[in-house]
Amino acid sequence: MRRSLRWMAVVGLMGLGVVGLRAQLVLPKEGETQPAFEVSTVRTSAAGSEMMRMQWGGDSCRIENFQLRTIIRQAYGALSDDQIVGGPDALMDGHFDINAKADANDAAQMKNLSRDDRTRESRLMLQSLLAERFHLKVHIETKELPVYALVIAKGGAKLTASAPPPATPPDEGAPPPKAAVAPDQLPKTAPRGMSMIRMSSTKIEASASEGTMEQLASMLTNQPDAGGRVVIDKTGLTGKYDWSLAWAPSMGMGGPMKGADNGTGSDADAPGLFTALEEQLGLKLEPQKGPVQVVVVDHVEAPSAN
Repeated sequence: MRRSLRWMAVVGLMGLGVVGLRAQLVLPKEGETQPAFEVSTVRTSAAGSEMMRMQWGGDSCRIENFQLRTIIRQAYGALSDDQIVGGPDALMDGHFDINAKADANDAAQMKNLSRDDRTRESRLMLQSLLAERFHLKVHIETKELPVYALVIAKGGAKLTASAPPPATPPDEGAPPPKAAVAPDQLPKTAPRGMSMIRMSSTKIEASASEGTMEQLASMLTNQPDAGGRVVIDKTGLTGKYDWSLAWAPSMGMGGPMKGADNGTGSDADAPGLFTALEEQLGLKLEPQKGPVQVVVVDHVEAPSAN
């Protein structure tokens, strides 16, 4: 019997613009007018759905079947669930679908921004949406939390430097595809300027094109093997790289537990994440403690009607 593949493809700004996160949260500057989407729809996700998708098109945002806690993380650029504190579990763990789009004037202005600035603008728009539709109110604190430092392993990094971009780059403001892509139609590795994750019950495959170490640290933070710790890039590598990484899912993904172990198991092609990281990319995670900003939820409600 063919094993079903539970997958998440990250595209558009979420490809590499948004995934390139730092320990600092994305917050409005003093005196800055908070940008907002012009229109939005918010619905509770269909029961039993396994499809998960986030698409950012610069001036638009499409979210399918993500927990509210994760959506708040995306809005503030948080790397770990440990950075989202408070709120009723029943609501915070609820899954929602969101479609939102900026007005034409804002969309035109966003096309003239750099990728990083568009990323920040999109996050602030999502914060406004959460405040409007979920009546979300938060404040920011800094706590000393366990973290992982992403460092170069003994023997050196095993990374491929990305080729220079083409002379005429593609239109970064192009909208994301409207239709969902079937798992068996996804490319084997991420297209240029994007990242992608394939997940099954026995293997997780992640890849990036023109990716940074900050973006890799962000992806690692989101894995159950990290135990909720924020992964901070301390490799000292500032370039862009093409990389692929395959490992066995931990118990948090419904598979065998293979975290910081020897990577042995029934699937010889998929060691544990810690082992795969060192063997395939020449990197490793070192446990440390460090100051981490957290979003404290003071108030949140079920979403208002569309």
